Amino acid sequence: AFLRCTSLTNIIMGESVTHLREGVFVECTSLTNITIGKSVTHIGDRAFLRCTSLTNIIMGESVTHLGEDAFALCTSLTNITIGKSVTHIGDKAFLGCTSLTSVTMGEFVTHLGEGAFRRCRSLRNITLPGSLRHTLKGWKEQSRSRSLKIITISAQGRKRLRSEWVYKSAMKAWFVRPSKETCFCTALVALQSFACALILFWNV
Repeated sequence: AFLRCTSLTNIIMGESVTHLREGVFVECTSLTNITIGKSVTHIGDRAFLRCTSLTNIIMGESVTHLGEDAFALCTSLTNITIGKSVTHIGDKAFLGCTSLTSVTMGEFVTHLGEGAFRRCRSLRNITLPGSLRHTLKGWKEQSRSRSLKIITISAQGRKRLRSEWVYKSAMKAWFVRPSKETCFCTALVALQSFACALILFWNV
C-alpha cells in the first residue's frame, strides 16, 4: 500500500486499523516516527523493512505479534520498548538495526525468533522477560556480541533460561533479579580481579 513512499515522514494510525499486512511500509526511507494504533494486534512480516530514517516507534498495547523482519534494517532506530501485550517476536525482527542500543520487552513474550537482534552492533542493554519458554537458536551469537554488556531478566525466568548461552559469554552478560536495575559486569570483573590479587598476596 505504501511501498517505497519516500516522501512519507510520519504515520498516525486510526482506531479501526487492526492488522498491518506484510510489507506495507517497506523502504519508506524518509519515515521518522510511527504511532501504532491502539487497535493494531498484528504487525506483519517486513512491515517496516528498510525504513532507514525511522528513529521512534510508539507501539500500542494491543499488539501481540511482530512478524519476521518487521523492523529489519531500520538503521536509525536507537531504542525500542516492545508493547506489554506482545507474545511473539519473529525471526530477524530487528536484524541489522545498527544504531539500536537498548531493548525492553513486556512480560508476556514467549517466543523470541532466531536472529531477532542479529547485526545490532550498537546493542548494549537488553531486558528479557521471564515468560520466555526456551533458549533460542542464534542467541549464542548475540550473547557473544562485543557491544552487548548487560542482559537483565526477571527472577521468574532464571531457571527457564539457565543455560550455557549466557554463562559462556565472557562475563559481559548476566542475569539479575527484578529488584536490581542492572548488573554492571565491569564491576564484577573488577571484584574478581581483587579476589585474585588477595589470593596472590596470601600466597607470597
